[in-house]
Amino acid sequence: MMRPMCGSSSATRTSIGGSVVGVVTRAGLGGGEGTGEKERTCGSEVKPFPLSSPVGLGYLSHMPLPTRRRPVRLLATLGLVLAVTGCDDPFQLQARLPNFDRAFEVWALSGSPATLPSALVVPTATVTRLDVSGSFDIAFDIDADGRLVVLPVSRVVQPVTGARGVAVQRLSGVYNTILSVPNTGWVDDSILVISPGDSFGVRSTSLYCQYELRQQVYAKFLVESVDPVTRKIVLLARINPNCGFRSLVDGLPEF
Repeated sequence: MMRPMCGSSSATRTSIGGSVVGVVTRAGLGGGEGTGEKERTCGSEVKPFPLSSPVGLGYLSHMPLPTRRRPVRLLATLGLVLAVTGCDDPFQLQARLPNFDRAFEVWALSGSPATLPSALVVPTATVTRLDVSGSFDIAFDIDADGRLVVLPVSRVVQPVTGARGVAVQRLSGVYNTILSVPNTGWVDDSILVISPGDSFGVRSTSLYCQYELRQQVYAKFLVESVDPVTRKIVLLARINPNCGFRSLVDGLPEF
């Protein structure tokens, strides 16, 4: 027979899986007893049981199934995610913007009014007039043989933000079949002289990418026409606005 508890304390014993677990509750204890005192039942102290004990194991075996299955479900979900992404590099940079095409009209540095645009900002595909701050990437001129001269910014002015690498190089093949620019062969601050109908690539180390892991923007250009008389130059371009990506395919690039 179970003995009654002493004082104004109340106690409950619960039987789980053949083991008895003591649970003591208090209701209106007096006599100056503090909350830090141990609970007692007629002089017998009720101690918490360790989970590794037979009583604890019996308690765990009677836990609700949803509680026990949560870790299993979490592991299953994690395994599914890893299986789906297992073939991809989780650290590979992903492009956010599609490649885009532009046509430009610019005028030669020499022999044309200073009010006309003679330079280009590659990442934003913006033509601009020359300025002493060097806020452009490349500028254009026409030589005595009617060929286009492409000049990186440092060959025209010294940028106020300091030296930054802009490189150009001739591209082989038909413009529409060039699906990426090379990874090698770039020489910063080199001048390129190229004939109408030919293509060239640009690599601009730009403030546009100053907070990115890779700080270059790539593009390809086609010299559509050069007019030595009017000093007008027409260019077609495909620009990859994703920092560090060289692919020039339609849509979103992969590298």
